[in-house]
Order: sequence, then C-alpha cells, then structure tokens
Amino acid sequence: MTAPFTFNTAPSIVFGEGKATEIGALAAGRGWTRVLLVTDPGLVTVGLVDPCVASLAASISRASIRFIRSPGCSFPPVRSVT
Repeated sequence: MTAPFTFNTAPSIVFGEGKATEIGALAAGRGWTRVLLVTDPGLVTVGLVDPCVASLAASISRASIRFIRSPGCSFPPVRSVT
C-alpha cells in the first residue's frame, strides 16, 4: 500500500518555439529577483541554454534579476538520495 503524499506542480508551463528567449521577461513579470538555471550537456548541445542565458543577462539591467547557471547535472545521478 502506498503512503499518502502531496504532489505539487508548477503553476504554469510555457512551451513553444523561441520561448527560451523569453525567460528573462517571464521571470521579471513574476517579480523574481533570483533565478537558478540548472542545465545539462544535452540542453547545451540542442541549443537551449545560450538563449536562456542571454535573456536572463538582458533582464539584469531592466529588472535587477540575478541568476546563477549550474551546468553540473548528470544523468543518471552519480549519487543516490536516501
């Protein structure tokens, strides 16, 4: 028998061609001032990371958004969580 649990999802998902270039405006529109951009080598290879970084960088001057890019994720995970 499965123990009871709560599952929460994102309030919205933005999807579509070119949407990666809008991440800075989306963050600013939500009032965010700090963003953690977690990437992996696959996202870099398909070209999704650079547009996100450029959009967030442009938001720094307009909306005072600070961001950190974390490129160190790997799959499968190298460490288990118990």
